[in-house]
Amino acid sequence: MPNDSSDGLIFDDRPHNSRPGLHALLIGVSGYPYLSGGPRNRGPAYGLGQLSAPARTVKDIAGWLIARKDKLTAPLKTCRLLASPSSLERHADQPITGVPPLAEVAPATLDTVLSAAAAWRTDASVHPQDVTLFYFAGHGIQRSRGDSVLLLEDFLGGRTLLDRAINVNNIYNGMANFLAYPNTARTQFFFVDACRADIRQLREFVTPETTAVFDVELGGVDDRVAPIFFAAAAGHETYGIRGEQTLFGRDFLNCLNGKAGDRVLIGDQKQWVVNIGTLARSLNYLTEHDNQKHGIPYRSFNIDKYTTLNTAIHYLDQAPLVECEFFIEPDVASRIARIRCLDARQKSAHRFRFPVKPNPYTFEIPAGGYTIEAGVAKRRPKGLPSYSEPDPDIITVTPPTFHYALRYRERS
Repeated sequence: MPNDSSDGLIFDDRPHNSRPGLHALLIGVSGYPYLSGGPRNRGPAYGLGQLSAPARTVKDIAGWLIARKDKLTAPLKTCRLLASPSSLERHADQPITGVPPLAEVAPATLDTVLSAAAAWRTDASVHPQDVTLFYFAGHGIQRSRGDSVLLLEDFLGGRTLLDRAINVNNIYNGMANFLAYPNTARTQFFFVDACRADIRQLREFVTPETTAVFDVELGGVDDRVAPIFFAAAAGHETYGIRGEQTLFGRDFLNCLNGKAGDRVLIGDQKQWVVNIGTLARSLNYLTEHDNQKHGIPYRSFNIDKYTTLNTAIHYLDQAPLVECEFFIEPDVASRIARIRCLDARQKSAHRFRFPVKPNPYTFEIPAGGYTIEAGVAKRRPKGLPSYSEPDPDIITVTPPTFHYALRYRERS
């Protein structure tokens, strides 16, 4: 059974490491007992019901952080995980090294969130070179444009409407209390994987107040690198795959694993990294790609409060694999196209099928520079025009995906 008094600490490297490190606070809420479909629902739920992806998502992120603990912008020092899973997530829960089963993780109630957040801030107030990561997945609403309120497991179980909810701005500003905590981490990452939609019924109330996670100092200097990545723009919703990950959480992990990789100069060597800029660009690309795939703009993405784009988040072990999509134009030319993809050593990087099908043709290769050599088959099918060979082309394959059009021209 979960321990309600726990602050959610599942990883602690403080006894073995006095150097600056990364402190993570991950909160995922799928099961809401007071909302529609919940065992304690007795009144209006404002159109909100049960979810089935947030708890699984934050558990997966915790597992990733622990597995990659030495490849982060600062080595992982502490990780706190609070999760309120749905019955589906509990039933389908899979073991992840270093992460407790969802049924044993501290629940994401107001009391545990307040306890975990206080401990998280304290841990991140030892070295200014520390780094923090905050990730929330679950229901969210906005009271006014630009607002972001996060609903905890016991939402609607308190005395007032939003006393079991927290405000992103309060957490963000409370992590800049540099008078009380002068050594607070100056690099902070915030990820809000929650809807920011209006709830019509809330307009019947004078602006309801959330519970403050932190007291916030007035004024002062804020020199943090502290972007907020929102899975939804103001007024929009977020989505997940039932019993699996949220769409934003899936994209986030894929980006960390290479879809947001970039080769940059660090010292006197080039290295593949994920930084604020590449992560924002790739998350936006993947969001738009999903919208195009489904033919409707159902997803959105927003980044706020960024002051620099070059701050690294994760160091990759090697060049990431990139999904490449080759279009043979015109389509009929795919029946006679013979294609070679050569790496910098002029060795084959990918063996194309002959004939090339389907068209477009999809495959994966590591990011980097390649030469494309295209020829034509010695024998062409009856009735097919005669095509000339395209000139060799040098391409640079970069994440998250690469698209290339290979054009054949008819001989005159």
